[in-house]
Amino acid sequence: MSSIQSYTLAFSLSIALIGTAAIITKHDLKNVALAEIPSVHTQSYTQALPSPTSAVLGMETVTSLSSEIVWNLVPEFYLQGLNKPGITIPQVEVTIEYVVSGLRYFRSFSGTFISKSGGILAPQQAIGISSLPGIDTSRSIEKVSVYIKTPVSLRKKIGTMTLIPGKENVLRSSARLPVGDFVQTAEDENSITLADITALQAEVELQTTSSADKIAPATSSDSYSKFDVDYNGLMDTKDLKIVLQNYKSLDNKGEKP
Repeated sequence: MSSIQSYTLAFSLSIALIGTAAIITKHDLKNVALAEIPSVHTQSYTQALPSPTSAVLGMETVTSLSSEIVWNLVPEFYLQGLNKPGITIPQVEVTIEYVVSGLRYFRSFSGTFISKSGGILAPQQAIGISSLPGIDTSRSIEKVSVYIKTPVSLRKKIGTMTLIPGKENVLRSSARLPVGDFVQTAEDENSITLADITALQAEVELQTTSSADKIAPATSSDSYSKFDVDYNGLMDTKDLKIVLQNYKSLDNKGEKP
């Protein structure tokens, strides 16, 4: 029996023992009204809401800026499997959530992040925000929740902070995003499902030749490089083990604002 077959058998048995685990709901927030923002990489919407409460997950710091910027956001977080510096993650989605006069606002941005010492990821450039719906540009915004999603991870809230105009607002979080969201069509987006596990296993088997220990290297030009979730340059069973940790029920949903 190959290593892949062993992992698959062990995984099947674990699912049978788990039974019905709690699954995050598949239903999106209701009664959402879209508010268009004229920016290529941003989107926003609002929702009526009773007074919310949020837990602080990250550590917030503020540094004065030399030039005038309204709000400048620098979220820092960890990604499961990534423990070394110098790794570039493009197309990271950053979503902020805040409440004004009983309305909850959401706005999303896209940027490139680079890992630093210990694997913590920070944006290549701070996320500059020139305007926000319902907010005067001269005021601070309290209780801003920050959510992050990378191209292969689930979306996760990394913390809550105050955005101060004219400052560089850093939110350093110990949150580690779970990886394995490879298939992102319809209900599979922001969710780790059997489709993701099947896609990963197929790539491992495809790149493994006669032996489970003989692995093809993963490079940025290869179609399977997104499955190298530990960023060691190899497509191997270590990647499979990391993702299988996150498949705990029929699906594992990421968080939504």
